[in-house]
Amino acid sequence: MTIIVGYLEPAGKIWMAADSRVSDHDSAFIFPQRAKKLHRCGDWLIGGSSSSRFDEFWEDGSHQWGSVRVLRDEFLTFVKELGVEPHGEANDKGEPPAYGFSLLAARAAELWLISSNASLMQPAWGFAAVGSGQDFAYGAAHALLGTKMPIQALIGNPIERIEKVGEICCHGGEAIVRAAVQAACAFRGDCGGEIDIETVG
Repeated sequence: MTIIVGYLEPAGKIWMAADSRVSDHDSAFIFPQRAKKLHRCGDWLIGGSSSSRFDEFWEDGSHQWGSVRVLRDEFLTFVKELGVEPHGEANDKGEPPAYGFSLLAARAAELWLISSNASLMQPAWGFAAVGSGQDFAYGAAHALLGTKMPIQALIGNPIERIEKVGEICCHGGEAIVRAAVQAACAFRGDCGGEIDIETVG
């Protein structure tokens, strides 16, 4: 299980962060090795959750995707060729079956969430998260993006935090993605390890 987050700053720079824990989905067993979950592919930065079998695709240095739709389609073809079975069938809304993966894909001024049924979304408020810890990551990012409270004010008791809400401070992208991953690691036992942070744009 995992946590991968991305944040698009107003100026167009994108920050992406991920934990490095390797754990088993069924038994929640934590393995000792360190996982690399952020991948450079041409001018794209990819954060992938799910099976390590997908790493072969990201490690192929020949990819040159002109658009996120081409990236999505080629990756979905790769997943199907691996023999990954979809979860369920296409529903009555015409949505395709899910394949058990979620991705964040970024390049200059573009941040995309590619969901497990291969739909494409751009986050409305510039932040996106995938993986088992995504709910906690969204909460942490919302707290930072929705207040002018400096990040140092998050340390201390609740009364101190309330008193410091009015202070003026701009949270940088690195602070936001780091705090989001830290929140996921704090509340999900299957997220953890060192935090990797990369930028694009």
